[in-house]
Parts: sequence; structure tokens; C-alpha cells
Amino acid sequence: MIEILPIAEALDLMSSEAFLHSWGDGSTVRDSLAVKRTEADYPQLREHIRRHGIRTPALIEVTDSGYRRLLEGHHRIAAAVDLGFETVPVTTDERLYRHIEEMRWLVLSHDDLADDALEPLKAEAAAGLAVGLHDATGWPLIEVGPSEGHGLHYMVRHPSGQLMDVDGLHEARHVAVDFDWYADSSVTFAEARRDEVLARYREELDEPVPMALMPAVATAVLRRHGMARNPRQDAA
Repeated sequence: MIEILPIAEALDLMSSEAFLHSWGDGSTVRDSLAVKRTEADYPQLREHIRRHGIRTPALIEVTDSGYRRLLEGHHRIAAAVDLGFETVPVTTDERLYRHIEEMRWLVLSHDDLADDALEPLKAEAAAGLAVGLHDATGWPLIEVGPSEGHGLHYMVRHPSGQLMDVDGLHEARHVAVDFDWYADSSVTFAEARRDEVLARYREELDEPVPMALMPAVATAVLRRHGMARNPRQDAA
């Protein structure tokens, strides 16, 4: 799970580097920033974040005493402060953190996606995105098919009646033309159950983009196409 943390709260996190630098057990991330800014690679990192946003959330842990401690991401938070960001993405899930490090195409802090993030969401991760869009908006899940008993593609139905995926809104007739070559017969559009689409995405498609990322991805896709998370706002 990724949390979008106000910068003031991020600065008050305990720092895992307190012992290394003899800052004292109660030292916070705020105490580390001056040191981080002096390191040789910091200006380059700050410029990269200015241009692309924070691509990997900071990793935090919850101690036995209930305190939250920053493990990785001191430089990112320093850059966020220097660049005037109001929030930073964080996670307590180390497995997810490592996965995101390998998928640096995802831009979280600016609620947008890098261009090279789009291809997986058009193909093998389309089902996961459809579930994410459904969860964010309540719009019905639509399976485009059929092909050997499975859907060819997954989308959501916008209140306008158009169908939506990572590329935005489409008329159903245009989608039918796009997928006619791959279908076993005439292209159909059927409402799908969330649990069935999610099961197929995880078990058969091997979850190429983790579902834990999909709330952030769905929000980015909606904003990319100028839509609100609340379907009533778009229908108004």
C-alpha cells in the first residue's frame, strides 16, 4: 500500500540513520537533511526529481513502540522539501518497495505516468487497471471478448456510455473494430465481476503491475484524461 504523506509528517519521521551519524535516538528526518544536501550526487537527484517527480516511494517501518522510522528515502524527502512539494509517497511494504524500484516508469508524486508506463497498461496489465478504475470511480467493469473463453481486453464504462482504458474514452464501435481481428466471433461487451477479473489478473496473467500500485495508477490515468475520481463530477 502506498500512502501520500504530507511533507511536514515526513520530516517528523524517526530517522534510521540517527545511530550512524550520532544524532541521538530521537532524531528525525528533519535532522538529516543538511547532511544529505552536501552529498555529491544530491544536485543531480534533485534535478531528476524536479523533472520527473518521485518515482519510488520512501520506505518506512513501524517500530515495536509504534513509532514510524524512515529506512530509505532521505535524499528524496530532502529534494521534495527543496522543490516545494507538499507531499511525498511512502510505503511500509518492503516487497512492494523493491518491486517499484524495478519499475521506475511509475511517477507517483505528480499523479502522472511516464510515457513508457503506458504500454503494459494497454496490454497485459489492462485487467488490473480496469479493476483500479472501477474501484476509484464505481464505473462498471467491461470485458471485451470473446477469445477462447476469456476477455480480449478490460475497460470500464463511463457515465457517458463510452468505454475507458489507459488511452482514455472510446466509442464501443471503435473498440469493436480494434479487436475484431482477435475475437472468436463478433466482438461483445459484457459487464464483468470484479472478483473474476481480479482472479484472472493475478492467477493467469501473473499480476505484471502489482494491484497495490493500482490506486495510484488509476488516479494518474483519470487525471491524465482530465477526469475526477467521483463519477458524479464527470457526469454533471
